[in-house]
Amino acid sequence: MNSVKKGDTSERSDFKEKLAINKIEEASKPTKLKHAILIHNQTMAAVANFHQLYVDSQKSTTGSATHDKQDLLRAMLLFACSGLDAVVKQLIQDTLEIVLRHDEGAQREFKKFAERRLKKTSTIDDRDRGTTGQNSPDVSFLAELLVSFDPRSLLISTLTNTLVSDSLQSRDQLLKVATHFALTRDEVMVNDKITKEAFDARNQIAHEMDVDLQNGEGRRDRDYATMVRWSENIAEVSRSFIEKAAGKMQTTRGDPEQGQV
Repeated sequence: MNSVKKGDTSERSDFKEKLAINKIEEASKPTKLKHAILIHNQTMAAVANFHQLYVDSQKSTTGSATHDKQDLLRAMLLFACSGLDAVVKQLIQDTLEIVLRHDEGAQREFKKFAERRLKKTSTIDDRDRGTTGQNSPDVSFLAELLVSFDPRSLLISTLTNTLVSDSLQSRDQLLKVATHFALTRDEVMVNDKITKEAFDARNQIAHEMDVDLQNGEGRRDRDYATMVRWSENIAEVSRSFIEKAAGKMQTTRGDPEQGQV
């Protein structure tokens, strides 16, 4: 099921080409994106390395790959997903404030976040009132805003910390972040069904050591073509996030704080 036929290089070379295409040239992008681009490109290199190690391991064998070789495919997917997580968190830290300054859609989502945050009752408030405090303001946070010299920056910092504190290795969490950049599902995910499948597999590998707990017969077999498809999809999502963030920033070339080269 998991074999790569000797001499059949079309699928392997196609994956290499797609990884190469997904690399991003930093020179044409705002300098604020340089860290996210670096993480992305290093992730592409790591994914390519694990893929090459797997291909090399199969050159002298026939039939299905053993689990020790399938571990290279598992590592390939894990690195792809971890890289995406790191890229999006870097984008949040480096570029979200710039996007919020100029994009009306992002500003609307920011306003919704501020409303929700102010309605979030603090533990101290609950204890003092002896109630659950539903739909009542967080007095402590409101006071912090009122005495702050820059309430807007404080709210942006709160939003940033909220977004980066979550694991961004699920489709829904990534879409939540995309919303704050005023990006749609179609803009950041070429195929959200495949993205969900990739993250489901990632969770099985990372949290269950890929053991098939239902059947109790050891680890799941991982098919080469499927693992490549999932890793490729995650790489494309990472690239899409950077490209779309760049598009948002490049509409504001006159802004001296955006770091445009």
